[in-house]
Amino acid sequence: LLTLIIGLVIGVFLVQSGQVFFLRAAPEISPSQVKITNLTSNSFSVSWLTEKETNGFVKFGEASSLEQTALDDRDQMTGKNGSFVTHHVTVKNLKPKTRYLFKIGSGGKIFDNAGQPYETTIAATITNPPPPSDVVSGTILEPDGNPAEEAIVYLTLANTTPQSTLVRSGGNWFIPLNTSYSTNLAGFAQYDKEAQIEEIFVQGRKGETATVLTTTGNDNPVPEIILGKTYDFRQKAAEEQLTPTPTPTLGGSRFSFPTPSPRTETELSISNPAKEGEDLN
Repeated sequence: LLTLIIGLVIGVFLVQSGQVFFLRAAPEISPSQVKITNLTSNSFSVSWLTEKETNGFVKFGEASSLEQTALDDRDQMTGKNGSFVTHHVTVKNLKPKTRYLFKIGSGGKIFDNAGQPYETTIAATITNPPPPSDVVSGTILEPDGNPAEEAIVYLTLANTTPQSTLVRSGGNWFIPLNTSYSTNLAGFAQYDKEAQIEEIFVQGRKGETATVLTTTGNDNPVPEIILGKTYDFRQKAAEEQLTPTPTPTLGGSRFSFPTPSPRTETELSISNPAKEGEDLN
């Protein structure tokens, strides 16, 4: 009985010690805010954050063995194994219309989704050529005015799969919107290239974020973004459309305004949200 009691005490001590170690060490390298973006017929992107700079990669495959590895986009470009707080991995050369499982490698450990691998399904191959080039671009700065390099830009557009990219040197970023897929993965996304609302969320490497609302007609480039701020460029775009433009005449110059279309009495209806109580970003 004495031996059992001593063993029980030692066991409880070891378990508690292990828990304390886990709580101190794991959160620093544990992936948080895991997002899947840029779904196509042969690739997808995975992004996440860690509390401290560490290496990151993705183990993936069609079966639970996860025999393949994809490195961070920056490591794929440089050929080196870097340490980052923001992580962005593009998994390439995949089979169309196929389900893939993956886990996240961070700081020498492998993380899954609450005991199960993460998973996503690749789109079917599209035989039609993509629409004409349509790029969303801009510049992002830190609060001190320096370029916000290594920040992640997320773009959301109705009826379009979520898009993302890393901010490059100089604070520049761009996302090719014309090659994005529709949310049902049946083909390239269809959207209004002038007046559709875009939501842009920026996650900086120092914890600062920025939220932007703009329109497809005012997104190349998007006006300058500074982390830590919230912007609404929709009103600015509308005001620019109403700004008078000088029109030369023989007697000098005058200003002309666009002629408003005749008013018509119509009944308004709400199409989004589609149901009562639905939450929207």
